[in-house]
Amino acid sequence: MNLEEYEKICPTIWADILPEHQSLSYQIKPIYPFKKRVAGIALPVKCSPDDISMVHKAIYEANDQSIIMVETNSNKHAVIGGNVAQLISELMIKGIVVDGLVRDLKEIEESGLCVFAKGNIPVAGKRKKLIDDVLSINCGGVIVNKGDIVVADFEGIVVIPYDKKNDYLKMAQEHNSKDQKTSFKDWKVKHKQMIQSLKSTKHD
Repeated sequence: MNLEEYEKICPTIWADILPEHQSLSYQIKPIYPFKKRVAGIALPVKCSPDDISMVHKAIYEANDQSIIMVETNSNKHAVIGGNVAQLISELMIKGIVVDGLVRDLKEIEESGLCVFAKGNIPVAGKRKKLIDDVLSINCGGVIVNKGDIVVADFEGIVVIPYDKKNDYLKMAQEHNSKDQKTSFKDWKVKHKQMIQSLKSTKHD
């Protein structure tokens, strides 16, 4: 799949044309400062409480178009650390989005991997047993299905449903083109007109 066209468009534009429930919670952010934007195919992973074994399994099932999306119910353990980030990076996996915590921030940054999470904690997660694979998860308040398109950067993270990806891409490209052609001067004029219209409505 050609993901470059999705990656060209920032999450704010995507959020303008997608339903609101397709944008992940503001709590999930880049775990270190980076400006890179990534677009990839969602590989959903669900962890059992305090057990991160399924994330380690997913690493070897992902490919160079994958973004690993992790649902975890724990805020007591890190889902990944520096060694895992380095491994994911070496395997050319696009990135990982964790609805939870990570650790080894310096090593994660040195790996160059795009990691999004709620925060960090020094405590490592446990690896006890594997559970069943899932086709969908709830990550950051969004239902993420295997194969959906994920676009993520420092502006936020959006999920584009696979079955509507072409329609949404066309809408986003048109909206992006229109946005880029609108100067700040033109925007100011329209903005003032909008406020005047709202004032008129209020008086009515």
